[in-house]
Parts: sequence; C-alpha cells; structure tokens
Amino acid sequence: MCGINCVITKNSRSGGREAIARANAALAHRGPDDATEYVWENCALGHTRLSIVDIAGGAQPFFNEDKSLALICNGEIYNYRELQKQLRDTGHRFMSDCDCEVILHLYEDDPQNFVSKLEGMFAFCLLDQKRRQVVFARDRVGMKPLFVYRDANSFVASSEIKGILATGLAPAALEPQSIYDFFSFGFVPGESTCFSNIKHLPEASVLTVGLDDLDTQRREYWAVEFPSAKQGSSLRFDLFLNVFRKKFRRAVHSHCIGEVPVSSYLSGGMDSTATTLMLRSLVKDDVLLRTFSIKFADPELDESEVFEETARLHNLDAKVLTVTGADTALFQRVMYHIEQPQYSPIDVPLFQLSEFVRQNGIKVAFVGEGADELFGGYYYYTLNQARRTLSIPVLRPMRKPLLRRFLMQYVGAQDLRDILYGIYTDDALIQRLTDMFGVFPPWYPVWKVLADFNRPLFAEPVEDSLREGGAYHQLAQPLKSKYKNIADFNKALYLEMKTRLPNYILLRSDRNSMANSVEARLPFLDNQVINFATTVPPMLKMFGLKEKYIIRRAFKDYIPKHVLERRKFGFNAPNDWVWKKRDDFAQDLLSDESVKEAGVFKPEAVRSTLKEIDSGVHAPGTHRHGLLTSSLTGILTTQMLHRTFVKGEHRW
Repeated sequence: MCGINCVITKNSRSGGREAIARANAALAHRGPDDATEYVWENCALGHTRLSIVDIAGGAQPFFNEDKSLALICNGEIYNYRELQKQLRDTGHRFMSDCDCEVILHLYEDDPQNFVSKLEGMFAFCLLDQKRRQVVFARDRVGMKPLFVYRDANSFVASSEIKGILATGLAPAALEPQSIYDFFSFGFVPGESTCFSNIKHLPEASVLTVGLDDLDTQRREYWAVEFPSAKQGSSLRFDLFLNVFRKKFRRAVHSHCIGEVPVSSYLSGGMDSTATTLMLRSLVKDDVLLRTFSIKFADPELDESEVFEETARLHNLDAKVLTVTGADTALFQRVMYHIEQPQYSPIDVPLFQLSEFVRQNGIKVAFVGEGADELFGGYYYYTLNQARRTLSIPVLRPMRKPLLRRFLMQYVGAQDLRDILYGIYTDDALIQRLTDMFGVFPPWYPVWKVLADFNRPLFAEPVEDSLREGGAYHQLAQPLKSKYKNIADFNKALYLEMKTRLPNYILLRSDRNSMANSVEARLPFLDNQVINFATTVPPMLKMFGLKEKYIIRRAFKDYIPKHVLERRKFGFNAPNDWVWKKRDDFAQDLLSDESVKEAGVFKPEAVRSTLKEIDSGVHAPGTHRHGLLTSSLTGILTTQMLHRTFVKGEHRW
C-alpha cells in the first residue's frame, strides 16, 4: 500500500522532479518506509511505500524487461500468484516478487483488456515510453483513490488532493457548488471534488494521457451487472448460502497476502463480526488473531459489551481503544486527511483507531465495509421497503395508518416522522422521482431535507442538487438504460455502488486508515463476492424488513446469537463533541471575518444558526437540533479545509 504521484509538463522538462518531491512529501503518511522518484523526459513519477508484500525487493517504479514501461501502484493484487505463473509460462521475467509487478506484463500482452484480469484494490500509473503515453486506472469499486488536475500546460495525478496541491501546479480553491452537493448528499456525486478543477478518476476506469499533447481518453473497463427482474434463479436457498460462504471464505483467504501480521476491526455489527470470525477460522489454532475496537465513554454510543462477548467466545486478542470526545484541533488534523467536509465527527474515532493499530505495530486490518451496499443494509432501505410493501393493492387502503404505526416504531423524532410520512405518501413525488432516476432512491428523504435546509447558508447562488439536470440526476441518467429491466431493490443498490460507496464509504475507509499508515482490506468487495451478490434475489437481501438476510443465514454458525438478534446499531459520533466544547479555534473559524474570507457561506447565516443552537430551544434528539448541529459541523469542516489548504496553515 502506497502513495503515487505523477506530473506531466507539456512545454518543459525541468521542474518535474522538484514537483514530484514535494508531492511525495505530502503523501509520506501513505508510505513511510520508502520514497522514490523517476523522471523520463517530461514525465515524473513519485512513490511512497508502505512495505507489506516482498518487503526486501518491492521498491517502485517497476520496469519491464527493456525498461520501456515504468509502473507505480497503490494497492494489492490478490490474484497475483496465479497471474505471475501465467506470465512466467509465456516468457516474462520479474524483477521482484511484489504483487503489483504483474500489471506491467499484463499490459505488454494485452494493453486493451489487462485491467479486467486484476482482482484487488488498486490505483496505478503506467508510463509507456514507446507509445508516449501514461495509463492510469482504478479498481472496480474505487477502494483506492486517484485524483487528477489538468490545465493547458500540465497534467497532475495523486493518491490525495494534497499531493496535487503540493506540486504548485494547481491553484488551491474551494468549489462552492460541490460543497453544496456534499451538504445535500453527504458526498460529492460524479467526478467533482470540493476543490476547483481537481477531479477524481471514476472507479473501474482507465485514463490515457498523451505525453506530447496532454490529450486524454477515458474508458470504463467493468460495470456491475444484475439479472433481469424476470430472470429466476436456478439455485435453491441452501445452495445460495453455501456458495456465499465459499466465495467469502475464498475472498478472506486471498486477502491474507503479505509478509506482515494481519488484524481485524471488530464492532458489535454483523459485517465486521463475520469478517473477523472468517479470518479467525483461517488463522492457525496456536495464533491469536488480534482485533481492534472502539469503546465510547458515552453509553448511548457504546457497543463494547457486544464485541467483548464475541472476543471472549472466540478467543480473540482484543485491543480496545476508549474514545471520550474530540477537540477542534484533532478534528482539523483528521480533516487534513479526509479532504472534504463532514456532517459529524465520526471520522475522529476511526482516525484514532487506525493510529491505535499502528501504535500496536500492525500494518494491515480487515474491515467489513461494502456489505451494506451489496445487500441493502441501511436504515433507509428498510423504511423504503416498508413504503413499497404498504403500496401493494391489497394493503393500500390501510397504507397511511400502517405507515404511521411503522414510523413510530423505527423513527424516534416526531418532526422527522412527519417529514418521512409526507414524502412516502406523496404518490406524485414518488412517480416523478422514479421517472427521473429510474427508481425512488431510498436516501431521497435525507437528501431533500438537507438540500432545502442548507441552501440558504451559501454566499453565492447554488443549483439544487436534486433538480432535473442536477449533479445526481446527471450521474443517474446514463445508468437508467443499464438497469432498466432489473428489480427496483437492485436498481437502488446499483445507484449506491456508483455514488455513495466510492465517494463516501471507501473514501473515508482509505483516508482514515492510510493517515496512520495502515492498510484496510475489504473482502466483501472482492470481485467474486460482488459478482455473486448481484445474483442474489432481492428477497434474500431484504427478507420482509430484515436487512442483509443472506448474511444472517449464511454465517449463523459464525456470528454469535447476541450479534445476530440485535437491531442494527449504526456507528456514530455526536456533533455535541464539537459544540459543547466550542473552543477558541472553533470560534475563530466561525467568525464573520473567517467565514467571509473563505467565501463559501453567508456570515449572517452562520451567525443565525449558531444563535439558534445556543438558544436551547431545540432539545438534543430532535430532528431540528440534528439538522442545526450537522450543518454547523459541515460549515466548520469546510472552514478547516480553507484554513488548511487554501491559506496553507496547520499542515501535518
């Protein structure tokens, strides 16, 4: 696992090495074990290394036999042994035993289709001197990041935005429309980032850049495929469970590559528990599997009783970090790594956990991310399933009273229940959204509330993110034809995999771990597990209102009963961590002068929001209080981004 940088200058062959050195320095946390630079004509490559596979011989760039190809890669190729053997059998010679080197030789043999043969998480840059081009690619779902910037004279790519800014070739400026899109969705849809003119290369993409003219060509090498809604399955339920167990076991086993010990994150949830216990079954009996967990001092957030019981039952070497809160300085340190606003301090304990892992001498941790996106494990999927069920003809006459009763059981805040009831019973709205996106997005109620609440905060007019032609609609439009004939539940998962998964879940997973030089491995997002998940009928993903049903049944002999039977308990951190101890630094960031200088928000709107929170009119736990504090956290973190990257203060 590493950090990669590339600088291509159109009219100059000088300065590339200096720019790459600065970019490497900015990504030292991603690769503390080594840093290398390579310059050929007007192209400079930089690499920072976290050594895990072939520790002695895996320094990058890798070269092919005649050194006409050079590769830098961030990631792990889990099927590299199989590929390595195939390539050796056809005459290729390897300079190392590192997994990523297979990419070079696959490209030599088949430059059009080579990426589709890789199983793993990766982002790479391949310099082809003979064709005078540089080829970039990312893994299927976007587990590893790659950002790009292009102007008339240069092209820059990096694992993180800070790497691009460090070159001095890209101006540091926030992009208000993208920030508003984040305030609406909790992520930035599409290729945009919160920084002007800096994009991310979409997942499952190959980008080719010409060395002489900087012309770019991008193509998608893979797309998720679900069966038609009319297509039945030939597998019985018990066979589905058996195949799933085998696929997941194979994924966990393949993810164990490397020369360093592995560990696992363990919470009280099914996904991390299934991952941990499958990994435990593959570890030698005389070796204790080390797990890392977070214990919250606040009993309302804490689930330590659950994961401690799991650790006791399965003889795990459990390491527990107690988290009590966060100050603004720590929050800003985390934001330096996340590089986009946040609605809550949830990344603070995750950042602290990876720091705790590294302090214990561990470089690799297995995590459970991806299961919710593959199988519809989120709260709003359950709510939407209830809405759809109550809309069938036989239940429709009783829909409204039954929906109110259901919302009473699942939604705590009365004001939020009323909003959800209004949306779920507005048939015209649901039809309009279905026509627009191809399906009613389960997260729509959240997006709509956030978009409307936050729009008045912005200093300049911003376009409604949910309008026809808006950011999300633009992303969904080309997908509609691809998922036209699949089941509605799978349509929602398709959108989830193309939006929230890469641009929120995986972005945060990568940054929070790599900030402390820890590699997170995600077996639920293994190629073969994803391919299998798409074939699972919707009713085995959401059985009635029981989410991730197939995981519950497939791993009932792995996952303890006390985990299986509890209601989903989302990992969270309260915004009151920030607002109850609003220190001088936070006050400074939110002052009229600082807000005006950043230019994203109206100072008077920020002032008014602070005043409403401080008035105490809205009790914690109410929907209005949650909106106010989450929006102010978003404002505060945006101000942190301006202070850190635009003004250049408080770097780590």
